[in-house]
Amino acid sequence: MMKIIELQTDDGYAAFGLVAMDVDQDERLRHLMSALFAGVPVALSYSRRVGNDRHSVMLWLNESNRPAPLVVDLPMYPRQCSQNGSHSIRGRMSAQMQLRDWAMVAAKEAMNKAGMAPPRWAACCVDIDAYYAVRRVRDEPNIIGALKGAFDGLTLAGVWLDDSGVRVGEVRERIDATRPRIELRVTPLQ
Repeated sequence: MMKIIELQTDDGYAAFGLVAMDVDQDERLRHLMSALFAGVPVALSYSRRVGNDRHSVMLWLNESNRPAPLVVDLPMYPRQCSQNGSHSIRGRMSAQMQLRDWAMVAAKEAMNKAGMAPPRWAACCVDIDAYYAVRRVRDEPNIIGALKGAFDGLTLAGVWLDDSGVRVGEVRERIDATRPRIELRVTPLQ
């Protein structure tokens, strides 16, 4: 299987076509690229097909040089934000606007806590940790779609310039019955 890999460094972009069939080859690829770009924070981003699903994978080659992420802690999104279900358009829109406002306030609090001004990153990676109250099978693309309002709130807060430069990294589902929430870890790609 051929994968097109976009390599982003401080100097610019370079595209590589590489063959990787399994996780072991991904690890070998990480070591090879780490040797080529020693000491430079480099992120590798590519998509992998697993059955009919497409998964986005973000590999940081130099973990020691990886920038500290901005962690935005949100309450669990309202049910109306989900694309599944029989919610009215008006209810879905008002829920997304509520989530947008929550995310804007939470992002400003996270930036104040980290002691940083709004960074307005041009490109970044967002890892999503969804803490649910009940263990249930959920669909990863629906989680990402339900958080559209949160991404708009982070745009308004000045975390990034525009959500067109945002890549979704890992989406992890966890269980926390006492405090269901969404944690967004935003890391700049520079």
